[in-house]
Amino acid sequence: MKYAFLMKTNQEGREVSDCKSFLELMNLEWSERVTKIARTILQKRKYIESKDLPSPDDIEKLTKYLVSQLESMELIPDNYMKINALCQTRLMMYNKRRSGELEVISLQSYAARRKDLSDIDESVAADLTKVETYLLKSQELMTVRGKGGRPVPVIVPQDVKGPLDFIASKMTRKAAGISESNKYLFPNTALKYIRAYDSLKIACDSCKLKSPQRITSVAMRKYTATLSQLMNLDKYQMDWLCRHLGHTKPVHREAYRQMSGLIERVYVTKLMMVQDLNLTGQFKGQSLEDIDLKDIVYGADEQQEGRRVDETLDSVDGIHEDSDCTQDKQSGKRNFSAISSDEEEDKVHAPEKKKRKKMTARQRWTDTEVEELRTYSKTYLDSGITPRRPACLKAKKMSQEKGGEIWRRANLHLIIKKISNMNHK
Repeated sequence: MKYAFLMKTNQEGREVSDCKSFLELMNLEWSERVTKIARTILQKRKYIESKDLPSPDDIEKLTKYLVSQLESMELIPDNYMKINALCQTRLMMYNKRRSGELEVISLQSYAARRKDLSDIDESVAADLTKVETYLLKSQELMTVRGKGGRPVPVIVPQDVKGPLDFIASKMTRKAAGISESNKYLFPNTALKYIRAYDSLKIACDSCKLKSPQRITSVAMRKYTATLSQLMNLDKYQMDWLCRHLGHTKPVHREAYRQMSGLIERVYVTKLMMVQDLNLTGQFKGQSLEDIDLKDIVYGADEQQEGRRVDETLDSVDGIHEDSDCTQDKQSGKRNFSAISSDEEEDKVHAPEKKKRKKMTARQRWTDTEVEELRTYSKTYLDSGITPRRPACLKAKKMSQEKGGEIWRRANLHLIIKKISNMNHK
């Protein structure tokens, strides 16, 4: 600042020379004497920083509390804000989503949630087990905007479907004092949304957890990334998990996943001992789970103590290495990796000359058609949202399958316009 002032006033002399010397010295030594030391201190703090993840017992207790509250809470306008916060927290805990992604979910995204399957999914669903089929039919799927603008999924479990329909209902929102201009699924009494962080903390305080301060949206994502090491996830399943969480595999490994102390002290220790005792040839071709170091860990004179340690090792026998290094050894296991997620390139068509449309007489809506719209577009009519093209195409398909009337209308815009008018009556 001093040098800038001297330059503006066109002053010269010793002060200007001192300022130039100081700037040159700073450019030469700043990176060594300040930047490097500061970076080293920050790295050291990161190493010694305690990274406590949420307690599994606390997560279980909080989940049971949320489910019981949603089941027992009376769906009346006086309880609207409580149900609003409980639904938001339940979805965040269930999906391990970032808090900001849950806050800005719109009514349009909720109304466009998917309940049915694509043709490819239906062909794969035939091979599902009974439990997997139940999960498929009992849950719905929303797609919302994630970090960086990428679309991320939000799974809607069975226990939260009714409460979500309640808070999205146009009549309920009006009775609860929510403005009609508020477009968010989790609204406040103004034109914005309730904070997911506040909803989570209220729920944590209500069920009296051991360490409620450990439960945050980021900590829950780290918890999921860390525990995924202990499960036998192949590379395709790990890719599914990363896509659900909304980040890449490098970010998953470097930013979220923490090394499990159990893996270090059990499996990595086995590997180190095999190398130190020159037993590589003896255990060649075996996985870390199959290597038995019982005679080395404790001698023949300590068989009784050895049996106790052996039971401890057996209790964690099902734990596996990180999924990136594992392979699927089970023959006959269904392989869903063949389903490619790459989109086909759009076909570019040459522009066609516009033809004059023939004048047609206006076709009035019959009572049968209106009743069909009320049936197939109930979600949009209840929430006061105007559907888009995919939803109207789906309604037409259902009408054709059931021998209805609206599928005969070729102009989708008229269907959309009719539902919009019904919403504003």
